[in-house]
Amino acid sequence: MTNWLSCWLAPLADANKTKRALLNGLTFGVCLALAGIVTFPDRRKSPISLCEITANPERYAGKVVRVRAVISRDVVVGAPEDFGIPEASAFAACTARNDRATAFVSLNQASRLGLTPNRRIWRDRTDVASFNLSEGIIVGRFEPHEDGITRCLTPRYEFANAVLESLISTTTVSPERALAWVESKSQ
Repeated sequence: MTNWLSCWLAPLADANKTKRALLNGLTFGVCLALAGIVTFPDRRKSPISLCEITANPERYAGKVVRVRAVISRDVVVGAPEDFGIPEASAFAACTARNDRATAFVSLNQASRLGLTPNRRIWRDRTDVASFNLSEGIIVGRFEPHEDGITRCLTPRYEFANAVLESLISTTTVSPERALAWVESKSQ
């Protein structure tokens, strides 16, 4: 049995220099194209900041986006009915605008279970001793809600059908330190 490489290269031994140069150039071009195909999508899919999205909602409306943000999962125990409000929210401190960006995040079940919940008892007025906050990358369809009525006391933005792509870190902070932690994790 002959070596497959020697069968492949045997015709090249007899080929002239022009054919070899052409074949080498073609091989180099194919390798360069493959390298570009492999590395280009990674650069294109880098996460967008929540500040960028809320500053330009018309650009991202209805599109699936990757977002890096601080995420909080809030669970209310003992409520009389389900109000249909997503359990998770995304936050970012926009230092360039001296503003804060917030959005609801409708996570799938598996992604929700990956976040440590903040549990509250329905109508319990006691102060919360600590918050569980996570930094992560979510992928979901961005939906601005600009009606001005139903979203007057809630975030104007939502990430629908979202998935928690990666969880970078989770921490437990006091209410006094929560804002400082969000600012430290924001772009």
